[in-house]
Amino acid sequence: MTRLRTRRARKRGKASSSSARPSSPRRDQIPAATGRLWRRYRELTLLNAVASAAHRHLELKTVLNVALKETLALMRVRAGIIWLYEQTRRHLVPTAHRGISTALLRELHGLRLGKSFSGAVAATRKPLVISDVREDARTIGSPSARRGLCAYAGIPILCRRKVLGVFALFDSRAHRFTKEDIALLRRIANQVGVAIENALLYEEVHRDLAARKRAEAALRESEERFRVVFERASLGIALVAFRGRILHANPAFHEMLGYTADEPRGKNIAEITHPDGVKAERNLLRAVIAGRQSRVHVEKRYVRKDGRIVWADVNCYVHRDAAGKSRFVIGMVENITERKLAEERLKTYQKRLRSLASQLALAEERQRRRIATALHDEVGQDLALARLKLGELASASPRQKLTALVQPVYEMIENVLERTRSLTFELSPPVLYELGFENALGWLVEEFHKQHLISWEFRGECISPPLEDDVRVTLFQGARELFINVVKHSQAQTVKVRVERDPQEVRIRVEDDGVGFAADELWSNHKAMSGFGLFSLRERLESLGGRLEVDSQPGRGTRATLAAPLASRDVPSRGG
Repeated sequence: MTRLRTRRARKRGKASSSSARPSSPRRDQIPAATGRLWRRYRELTLLNAVASAAHRHLELKTVLNVALKETLALMRVRAGIIWLYEQTRRHLVPTAHRGISTALLRELHGLRLGKSFSGAVAATRKPLVISDVREDARTIGSPSARRGLCAYAGIPILCRRKVLGVFALFDSRAHRFTKEDIALLRRIANQVGVAIENALLYEEVHRDLAARKRAEAALRESEERFRVVFERASLGIALVAFRGRILHANPAFHEMLGYTADEPRGKNIAEITHPDGVKAERNLLRAVIAGRQSRVHVEKRYVRKDGRIVWADVNCYVHRDAAGKSRFVIGMVENITERKLAEERLKTYQKRLRSLASQLALAEERQRRRIATALHDEVGQDLALARLKLGELASASPRQKLTALVQPVYEMIENVLERTRSLTFELSPPVLYELGFENALGWLVEEFHKQHLISWEFRGECISPPLEDDVRVTLFQGARELFINVVKHSQAQTVKVRVERDPQEVRIRVEDDGVGFAADELWSNHKAMSGFGLFSLRERLESLGGRLEVDSQPGRGTRATLAAPLASRDVPSRGG
């Protein structure tokens, strides 16, 4: 059954094929058909050559030169140019050309959009055919006409509705280009447009790849530099996650804390931080991560593996990626243990020096007091008694000659007695111990008022309980030092002295309307540091827990403040 059906199908097929066979062409149609077939074959060959060139050669100039060469050979045209459009400058640039002289290229280089033949094609995006440039009023005197190129055909090279360039052909024969030629040029231009876009895409990809390679090379170089710095840096460097876990640390960090290479990795930074500093450091890191601070700078204590304490100067920065997202914290750690120990030794030494200076001043004051007391109680009383006896002797003597001899001795003893009293007050004013600090200071102001042509004003508060000896002596001597400076240097007309107190401290303010000076330069002036001076006064006050403040500007007078606590901190009170 299957065989029968197959035979019948074959018979039907033969019958249908014999009935559908066309009639043979006439002899006069054969040459024309042969020419069309030959032309079509050559067109396909040309398009295939352009496509093959685009696949084989990704370089744009090579593809355009192949397309132009094959087109001129197929169409048997004398010359041609493929222009590329530069959008930034709005220029047409001759990228591939054949049969064009150098002089003509120079004239046609950098055509503006809308200018000349090809410029008009690019501007209108439509083909342009000029049969004879010598007869066309628009083109008389054009460069191509002067060089024997009569016919022109220009096709825009488009891709995705965007002008990429112009495919232009020139020939010395007028009326050279037909509609079939223009149709072929359209197809070639479309093929070239695809090739241009592919080549441009390739160049862009190639540039991106080259840029990526350069970036990768730069990144590798940067990473290598960072690795060298990281490994060989004398400072400790640690990369820490936001929760405190140590991601990586360099050898200097390991050595500082007494760990081997990988031991700190994975530990929390709080595990190696002194307990007193954990909370404060965590708060600072939170501020940096949140962006409220650009970095953290802190001096902190680490606990070494062996339990010893290490002081470190730490600078922390947050590393952010290109999008600005925080990634981890970079810590730069400098071991300052030796410096801290030196600072502590220096502070202890300074504290001892201040204490010794205060004790020395008290000892000096006690010695002054003892000498003054001796002068007053012994020398002064003996002189007073001798004066009294001489007076009695002069009164009892009847002879005038003896009285004349006693009187000069009496006057000499009177003068010595007066100088002894004055020296007693200079060494240690009795009023400081007999009348109290406030009255003694008022007496000192009155003495300066008597001796110098300056208006002095004094106002004081009753200080109770009485000041300890070291505070009382230091403030009194400091006030006298300030008064002497006012008299010597201020050129003031009025001086105001105030004694104030609160539950914690007592203050003496000395304010004048003199010439003033630059207070910022006071402590850098070597004169201020010589002898007792303000520098010594400041050191003594600081040893007691007090301070010296000086506020002055040129031409605006000076205000100095002596402050001391009501209870001395460093030096125990001693009797005068």
